[in-house]
Amino acid sequence: MTCLPTLSLRAVAIGLIVVTATWWLWSLYRRGVDPSDLIVGADGKASWSKITAIGAFLVISWAVIVAAVSGHLSDGLLLGYAAVYSGTPVAFQVVNAWSSRSNVQQGGQQ
Repeated sequence: MTCLPTLSLRAVAIGLIVVTATWWLWSLYRRGVDPSDLIVGADGKASWSKITAIGAFLVISWAVIVAAVSGHLSDGLLLGYAAVYSGTPVAFQVVNAWSSRSNVQQGGQQ
């Protein structure tokens, strides 16, 4: 018999997600990042893609939390959430690099 509680993998994963998100927001705050930078593009206007990404993150996070609390969180849903959460920044970097490369190539042909 042990006095330590048994932790499920789901509880650990959700805890890590919450801790990571909190740490990320705190580090932005400490560096003096203006919260409007999260939704304003390089042109100074609200960026539809940034607002959509933040909204999707909040909605998907809420769905995962509700599924976890109700006991219906499948491993596939949790893995899909983790893939979207970690893959989105990578996808943005790949698209930006590809776009920059194609702009340079088009500029050289003219």
